[in-house]
Amino acid sequence: MASSLNAFLACLLALLATPALAVDGSVRLRYLSFVLRDAPPSVDDAKAFAQGTKTLDQLVDAWLATPEHQARVERYFNDMFGVRDGIMLMEDAFVLEKNEWGVYNLPDKPACNGGQAVSVAAWWTDGTVRLCPGAVSSALVVSGHKCGEPWTDGLKAAGCGCGPQQLLCIPKELTDPLKAEVVGEFARRGVKAYADGVTWTQLFAGPYSYGNRLLYWYYLFQEGLHIHSRMPSAGELATLASIPVDAPAVWDAPNGQERAGVATMPGFLKQRNNFRSRFRGLTQALLCKDVDATLNTDGIAVFVNPDLDANDLQHGHKPGCQECHYPMDNAGSTLINWDTNGDLRYGAAVQLTGHVFGEDGAGPGFLVKSFVERHPLFSGCMAKRAWEDISGKSYDLLTADDHAAFEAAAQKGPRDLLQAIFRSAQLKAVPGGDQ
Repeated sequence: MASSLNAFLACLLALLATPALAVDGSVRLRYLSFVLRDAPPSVDDAKAFAQGTKTLDQLVDAWLATPEHQARVERYFNDMFGVRDGIMLMEDAFVLEKNEWGVYNLPDKPACNGGQAVSVAAWWTDGTVRLCPGAVSSALVVSGHKCGEPWTDGLKAAGCGCGPQQLLCIPKELTDPLKAEVVGEFARRGVKAYADGVTWTQLFAGPYSYGNRLLYWYYLFQEGLHIHSRMPSAGELATLASIPVDAPAVWDAPNGQERAGVATMPGFLKQRNNFRSRFRGLTQALLCKDVDATLNTDGIAVFVNPDLDANDLQHGHKPGCQECHYPMDNAGSTLINWDTNGDLRYGAAVQLTGHVFGEDGAGPGFLVKSFVERHPLFSGCMAKRAWEDISGKSYDLLTADDHAAFEAAAQKGPRDLLQAIFRSAQLKAVPGGDQ
């Protein structure tokens, strides 16, 4: 018996030393390194793994603590609610260009040299900037013009300029970083949620915002200055100054509006320009399904928002349209008064009431929280999306037990789910297994 056992062990050791298994191990190592951090393993990591001084689990632990892993997680959240790069954020009328004397000019204002420039405080710098005199204004409304509305020739009108603290204008060199902030707002929010271990409700429905000074200025600009010619409050200006230009921070949205994570971000709203497409965007991302009658969980056959207009009601009541419009219009009406710039049109008395998955409520927070906390498809969708995004393999090829394990992790929050997948035996088996 002993000799037979020794012979078996000798054969097993010889098999493990074959080139085929060595290749399989290197493929698995490379695959996991890319999965966790979008980069190949280092030479040192590959040597340590080949020599047996570090296990795959030890390398995974080390990779999960790297900045490259954080970038990979950011890409995962960006894929969940990615924003097209082509969205337009600023009218050219608001963009300042620096001339050969280092002086900022407004479009169509007389050029001036360094000797004519005036030095002023500006929101994008802690010191001073040099502007042409015509670019400086102490008023937002001059001679009947709203200085922030280019379609009324606002900034170009005599006496109009960038406004107090130059809040109406942005230097050209910051327009690309501003776009990056708006485009990547949710992805950075997701990375912070992953790092902090917060719940899905806090990630998707939390009323806070997360971004640098450029993003906060954009909210101020769109919601007050541009649309309503309303100067920010002293508190809002203090908040603006307190947020770094080049690092994100958590802050409450200006105007005291009820924000809700993804649903009120300018990037999300700009891509979906009406309340129906917004609800559909959420069902596709959070439930992995398009709008259909199954979303009307209690079979409601009325429209609850009194501010749906006659055309909406006429279309929604059509016999061939009702089954989709009862869930879509009732739920989407919680976002009915948000415009594509991320501005709640608070001057209009439009109600944000809705009926979502069997309950009445109002506003974006109620809408997104309903997805997370009350729809039975949510956890399964989060698990499916995360597995397929990370592994590149179909979720349907996993076993029922695998589904149950990942969906149980998904119920706890984004960090629990992603960590469960990153550390799972199923992920480690993908390159050489049947999955």
